[in-house]
Amino acid sequence: MHRLLLAGILALLGFPASAVADGSRLKPAEIPATDLADATGAVTPTAALGHVVFSRLVPAARRFELVDWTAEGGLRVLPVGDRAVPFDADVGPGASGGAVLAFSRCATDGKLTYVLPTVDFTRARGCRAYILDLESAGARPRRLALARSSGLSLTTPSVRGRSVAAVAAPSRGSTNARVLLWPRTRDAPLRLRGGTAPKCPYRSCRVAPRTGVDALDLGPRSAAFLWRVTQPPYGAGDGIELRSSSVRAGGPGGQVDRAQGYVSGACGFRQPLSPSAGADGGVAFLLAQSPCEVLQTTLARRRRGSDVLSGARPAGALAYGAAYDDARVFWLRGAPPRAGDEGDGAPVPCAEATAKCRLVVSSSLPR
Repeated sequence: MHRLLLAGILALLGFPASAVADGSRLKPAEIPATDLADATGAVTPTAALGHVVFSRLVPAARRFELVDWTAEGGLRVLPVGDRAVPFDADVGPGASGGAVLAFSRCATDGKLTYVLPTVDFTRARGCRAYILDLESAGARPRRLALARSSGLSLTTPSVRGRSVAAVAAPSRGSTNARVLLWPRTRDAPLRLRGGTAPKCPYRSCRVAPRTGVDALDLGPRSAAFLWRVTQPPYGAGDGIELRSSSVRAGGPGGQVDRAQGYVSGACGFRQPLSPSAGADGGVAFLLAQSPCEVLQTTLARRRRGSDVLSGARPAGALAYGAAYDDARVFWLRGAPPRAGDEGDGAPVPCAEATAKCRLVVSSSLPR
């Protein structure tokens, strides 16, 4: 696992070694947490209304299934089939107020990326958005019927009431993804503010840079997402921006300062994960960083209009995934990687036996 987590750091990438992850200034703290369930093989959790859903690696098939946890029912495998990469699943309140799960299915899927696992959807194609009612026994996934979506390849869908947000792959002749919002499924979509546009940093690029979104969460006032800018294979890695965009037409959007992802050719990396749009328009997220082969994870919040990051770095453990549900945070608590632990090549840290991952919940975080 140690090799997998830090492989990207060893690449010769063009980023300054002096860049320091903002979460590193926070001292490790004991975070009270209630143990909920086994999380072996778990990755990319999402939570709302008492449901926690995560992708789980099935070792024999080397594919991922979706698992739902509730206090009443424990763990259950959802009837959505399996996938070669973790699902772009997002739990939210549906039109009737109950919990629903949004996800995509693709003809050509994205690819699993590191340092901590996420899915790069920049080259996914033929993707359709689906929804599953988590409150109804025997419910099956159904395709989301969205106005003027014919011909669009949609990933990372998120539902809130009658509103749906998703990311459309670049249109013909473009390399820029579009973050779209349907205020109601029958309404024409609005385009929300995205991130940095792709641009070739050289005189010519054999492979054009592209943009995409790794994860997206629709809140009452804003959408929070991870904006990926791929670079051509000349020694520069992908850029990951943690961003927030107002759900109002023409509303503001911007990058969360000092949470942008990078990998240093000399030493260290920073990676935002698990964005969650807060009720106040702020963003909660997981921040992974390594100031030089010492992996750190921070359960973080950035309030609307504030430059101050609050939250905590778990002492004696790592958060390999996080999902925010109002004041609670559900996280995948696991043991730190040990030096020289090469593991068995598992694509997610929690698939390693030495990680001993558990799903836990914390009701509050140190300020």
